[in-house]
Amino acid sequence: MYGFRKKDFLYGGIITVIIVSIAFLLALIGLSTKVFDPIGLALDEFQLSDGFFYSNSTRRAPENDAIPGIIIVDIESCDSRAEITGIVEAINEAGPKALAVDIIFGNHKSSSAQDDSALVAAFKESPCLILAQRNELEEDGWHIERSFFADEIQCLEGDVSFSPGMVRTFNSFIEVDGKQVPSFISLIADKAGLEESPGEKLINFSPVKTITLKPDLANAAELLKDQIVILGDSGDLRDFHNIPVLIKGRPRTSGTNLIAQCLYTLRPDNQFYTCPEWLSAIIGLILTYLFCAFIAAPLYRKEKFNGLWISIWQVAVLIILVIITYTLFWVFHFYMPLKYWLIGVGLSGFATELFYFIKPKICRL
Repeated sequence: MYGFRKKDFLYGGIITVIIVSIAFLLALIGLSTKVFDPIGLALDEFQLSDGFFYSNSTRRAPENDAIPGIIIVDIESCDSRAEITGIVEAINEAGPKALAVDIIFGNHKSSSAQDDSALVAAFKESPCLILAQRNELEEDGWHIERSFFADEIQCLEGDVSFSPGMVRTFNSFIEVDGKQVPSFISLIADKAGLEESPGEKLINFSPVKTITLKPDLANAAELLKDQIVILGDSGDLRDFHNIPVLIKGRPRTSGTNLIAQCLYTLRPDNQFYTCPEWLSAIIGLILTYLFCAFIAAPLYRKEKFNGLWISIWQVAVLIILVIITYTLFWVFHFYMPLKYWLIGVGLSGFATELFYFIKPKICRL
C-alpha cells in the first residue's frame, strides 16, 4: 500500500508515540487551564450507542414491547398529600408485590401534620415499601438524603444511582463507605425476579410500552395485583434528566420513566455490555498504530502528505469501524466505544508531518 516498507513499522510506532505524547500533553493542559474543555466535553458527549438506539427507535413502535410486572402510578395531578394517601391505600388494597416510591416530598404538595401522619400510616401498610434516596459524596464523607418518614416505618431504601448530566448508564449496586449497597433499581429488580450483577450497565433505550395510571385507581385493583408498582411524579421538573434519545418526542424524561427503562434493560436478552475503559484504550492504541504504519507513514512519503487523501482514509476506516461496532452492538449486545481511535487518528496527520519534519534533523545528529 503506497509503497509500504518494513521501516514503516518503526515509523508508525514512532508516530503513535508522538500522538500519545500530544494527547497526554493536551490532557495535562486541559486539567490545569480548562483551555481544551470543549474538546473533552465533545468526546464525552459523543457515544455511538446514542445513534444506535435512536435508529432502533425509529423502526419499532412502543406497543411492540412492554415491561411485564411493572406499572407506574403518576401523581402529577395530585395537589395534596391527602390525595397521595388515598392512592397509596388503593394500591395496598390491590395487593401488589411491592410499592416503589420515587417522589421528592417537598413544599410543592400542600400538607399538614395530620396529612403527613396519614401518609406515613398508609405506607406502613404497604406489603413491601422501597424508597428512593440520593447519596452524595461530600468532603466529609457520604451525605444521605432520606425521606421524611423513612425512620418511622420499616422499608427498604436505595440510591437512584443516575449519573449527572446525560444519563446513559445505571448501577445495580453503589459503594458507600467501602461496602457494596443495593441501589433503588436493584431492590425493585429483586422483587420483580430480575437477575442482575454488580457494575455499570448501559441503559437499553429501545422503545417500550409503560403502563401509566393516573390517580383514579377505582377500577385498577386487578391490574395492580401481584405487580411492582412505581409511584412517581412526572410533573416534577427537579427529577427530570437529559437522555440521548427521544421519549414521547422529548430529550428529557422523568426519573420514574428512567427507572422503568432500567428495569426493562435487566430483562433477559436486553442488557448491553460495554467494553471496559482500559480495553477500549488498548484497542484504540492498536488501531492508531496500524493506521499510522500502513496508511499515514507510506502516504506521506509517496504523496508528500496530501491532506485530502489522508482525510479520505480516515473517513473510510471510520465507516468500517462503525459497521463493525454496529454489528457487535445489535448481534452480540456488546458496545465498543471509538473515542480513543478518534483521538489517535485525528492527531495522526499532525503527528506524521511532525515526525517527517524532525526526522532529517535527528538523522544529521
